[in-house]
Amino acid sequence: MNFYELLKARADDDKIFLRVDAQSFGAKQFLSKINDAAARIDRSDEIFFIDADRWIDQAVQFFAAQAVGRRPLLLHRDTQLPSTIPTANPDDAFAVLSSGSSGAPKILFRTFDSWASFFSIQNKVFGINHDSAVFIHGSLSFTGNLNVLLATMSVGGSIVTSERLNARHWLDLIDGCSTVYLVPTKLNLIASTNRIIESVNTIFTGSQLVSDRLRVALNKTFPNARLIVYYGAGELNYVTYKEIDGAIEPNNVGRAFDGVNVEIRGGLICVDSPWHVSGLKTPCTVGDAGRLNDKGELIFEGRGDDFINKGGYKISCARLESVLSTLDGIEQAAVIKIDDRRRGDDFVFVIQSTERERAVEEIKKALPPIERTGKIIFVDEMPLNDRGKVDRHVLRSKFM
Repeated sequence: MNFYELLKARADDDKIFLRVDAQSFGAKQFLSKINDAAARIDRSDEIFFIDADRWIDQAVQFFAAQAVGRRPLLLHRDTQLPSTIPTANPDDAFAVLSSGSSGAPKILFRTFDSWASFFSIQNKVFGINHDSAVFIHGSLSFTGNLNVLLATMSVGGSIVTSERLNARHWLDLIDGCSTVYLVPTKLNLIASTNRIIESVNTIFTGSQLVSDRLRVALNKTFPNARLIVYYGAGELNYVTYKEIDGAIEPNNVGRAFDGVNVEIRGGLICVDSPWHVSGLKTPCTVGDAGRLNDKGELIFEGRGDDFINKGGYKISCARLESVLSTLDGIEQAAVIKIDDRRRGDDFVFVIQSTERERAVEEIKKALPPIERTGKIIFVDEMPLNDRGKVDRHVLRSKFM
């Protein structure tokens, strides 16, 4: 079984399967595009690399590769692949890339069941069903987007998206949708307008960096929507989630999904789950740090390579970014680690703000001296990668 076969099962469904801006496709119509593309695919190699910028081309090629028995791999923009490509196992249906935020991305293989058998669990949490219309945005190389597309397809729901980077246009498309899945940087864009949309009942996002200010803004724009944050990793799939029903506790990403077990070992998040990538032995950690509070909820404390050792004082970049995102005068913030061989680790704040003096004063009030930096770089707009996350590679090359 693969996802092309799963889509074929919807061929007789008369409802809209996919809307991309002004274009709408039923499942049968979209299958026709896929079959046309499949006829042109060379079947000689195992992995089918998809290097397409347009969202609809990415989707068509992903399904077309599975139609002819090849394993699709959606590439990030400007992907630097490892020199040696790993070999898939017989049951692996497709490949995905890790984020590559701290170096070259890793190629990971997944079976069909490693996602499909979890869809009923995640869809129940996120409220996705046959009647759902789910808005997503950004490259399908971001596994969050690809997963939501396939999970929605599995229950006969509809996907709505756009090729454009325009928040007001997105809101026109979202009006009438039931569900929104966006990274926090994009949620900030749609929450900064004066629109009120009552059709949305669920917003979910995969990040610990959701501020209380963003929660309040989303409540105004989407008064009927519940907000869910989750924690996951490319290797492990979904791990924990939390429905936000009041003021946000920074970095609290909630309880484990059904069937997943989370423990803390040596300060690291250790996960036991059957829904992981191929070849991974669980329980395991991907190097993320965290702790469990007295309610059994996971408090995310940072990625393994995001910690700064400043004179023996350990600082989490993720926690600093979470604090900065709550401060008045700051629209977005990134903390960039600097490796200094003579003086040890250091860091730089990159701040998007139109109130720069206020931002500096708020930073002084919120952080102790050792957690401040002598270098604050202000930008008019934070660069984003094709997955909608802050592009740290661009920041490092431009400012460091």
